[in-house]
Amino acid sequence: MKKEYLILFAIIAALAAYLGLRSKDQTHFELPSPAPLESAKIDHLKFGKKDASIELEKKDEHWFIEPEGFPADTIKVKNMIKAAAELTITDLVSESGNYDRYELTGDKKITVQVSTGDKQKRTFDIGKTASTYQHTFVQLKDDDRVYHARGSLNRTFDITVDDLRDKIMLSFDKKSIQSIDLKKADKTLAVVLKELPAEKNPEKDKKQADSQEDSKDESAPVQPPKTEWTTSDGQEVDQKTIERLLTSFSNLKCDAFNDKMKKEDFKETDALWTVTFKNNQGNHSVWFFEEQEQKQDQLPGISSASDYAFFMPSSRMASIEKNVDKLLGIEEKKEKEKKEKPAKSPV
Repeated sequence: MKKEYLILFAIIAALAAYLGLRSKDQTHFELPSPAPLESAKIDHLKFGKKDASIELEKKDEHWFIEPEGFPADTIKVKNMIKAAAELTITDLVSESGNYDRYELTGDKKITVQVSTGDKQKRTFDIGKTASTYQHTFVQLKDDDRVYHARGSLNRTFDITVDDLRDKIMLSFDKKSIQSIDLKKADKTLAVVLKELPAEKNPEKDKKQADSQEDSKDESAPVQPPKTEWTTSDGQEVDQKTIERLLTSFSNLKCDAFNDKMKKEDFKETDALWTVTFKNNQGNHSVWFFEEQEQKQDQLPGISSASDYAFFMPSSRMASIEKNVDKLLGIEEKKEKEKKEKPAKSPV
């Protein structure tokens, strides 16, 4: 019995040693570790499926979709560059050469190429997302094996040109705007941001002056002056409506681009309504036009910040247009006409 136990323990120890050495051997000799790339130096990215690749090129710190030259969405490009530059292999999945089950064949796989200048820095293929949803099946250049890579790379790189285009049509800091011009039909309005005069309270002012003199604290924060939006001739306007208008247009993102018409095809004088925001950087204007026959639920528009005509959802713009109407007094006119309209007599 003792002899049998000794033999059994020896077999178990041998198996454990074999498995340990095999695992160690795989970790040290078969698991690649791509060196991180410097994202700031990457200036060319090509990715996509078979016969449907997209090329991105960096020019003057801005990314463009080539060969069209469309401005690209900064955040989406940044995410792609980060994913490619920090590619991390976590496990060896397969050495069998069966790539179909991982969607690493034909028109299913996504090939990614990263370059700096004319030097290609990294090339790899992306398959489907693993069952963990935290890894993606990948294949490296000149390597027949399939690996797990950290992250959902498929979601990052499985994207179309339209998805990748920069759809921000107007962007500004709300606090920087000093005046707003509105125009609709024959109605126009100019509103300006005016500084309110300081409240006069001799007793309070004297106490504050004495307190400042005693403390002599030059680092104390200076309270900004209070401001108010008024018409150019000093008439009051609804402050909340102005704030809603600023919020709506400070980061205006279009729904889609107008592929059938160019910006030059639209005349600013034909616009249904126009809004212009002014600050030290200049004018930020947007014009909206009548709906087109093929896009009944989309409102065509052009912007001073983009070279391309675009569409906005009509339902979304209707709520924004109500704020414009309110400031122009059109909303009040509509309500008045509605009240004055005689009721229909029963038949």
